[in-house]
Amino acid sequence: MPNAIISYPDRTLTATLSGGSWQTTAQLNNLKDPLLSHVARSVNALAASTIVLADLGATYNIRVLCLPAHNLGKDATIRVRGYSDAGYTAMVAGADTGTVTVWPDGFTAQDVAAYPKNWTYCFPSFKAARYWKWEPVDTTNTAGYIEAGRAWHGEATLEPVTGIQYGDSLGYESRDVVEESLGGVLWGEKRSARRVSSVSFPNITPTERNKALIMQKTLGKTGEVLFVANSLDTAQDMLLQAFPATIRQASPLTNPYYNNYEMPLELQEII
Repeated sequence: MPNAIISYPDRTLTATLSGGSWQTTAQLNNLKDPLLSHVARSVNALAASTIVLADLGATYNIRVLCLPAHNLGKDATIRVRGYSDAGYTAMVAGADTGTVTVWPDGFTAQDVAAYPKNWTYCFPSFKAARYWKWEPVDTTNTAGYIEAGRAWHGEATLEPVTGIQYGDSLGYESRDVVEESLGGVLWGEKRSARRVSSVSFPNITPTERNKALIMQKTLGKTGEVLFVANSLDTAQDMLLQAFPATIRQASPLTNPYYNNYEMPLELQEII
């Protein structure tokens, strides 16, 4: 499966954020908080109130955007553009998602409730921009506001040419707590499930090997990545196969034959 991307770091974490109108108890800077539950929440659902302007502090080769832990409804749209100037007037060529629907065409309210609340977009090639303008629009949101846990701007830090080997796995791992009473009655506490994916990159190059080793050293088991199994996925598949994650287990790289290396990796979703 070619076109897999592991993106880190999130350049939003050191960005300067402005624009829109946000609640004092759920400020815009919450988009820089590693805890996705610490959301930024607009004061209302007006389009002017939900704009986010991000100055990344330097020009980066952005390839992946993600708005995780959002509450956007089935009719919501979003547009993200990258600029070379602080006035947000000189748009970088190609650094425009266009106005797209947050949810795949045909999704019902039931689908929206069931699927992960992560909007992810991959540019076909990196866009070198410092300034980014986010325009999520959901003026009929039933909550009366929009919220999100992050606004990820990331490079394709590791994008092996040969991609993921067939035989990879992806599933939801239950975190429910279940106990049995003396009488045999089961009592449970429902908790949010998290995605776990085991993948292997079987034919990475020496250059990719070096990037992989630095990734292991830098991130350990606590550093976060944005994992995209296939950057060419359909919108519906992207919802399920792209997510913020930590590395649960990074096995040593192996060298099965000349100038080729294999990297097994197990990732767990950040919730």
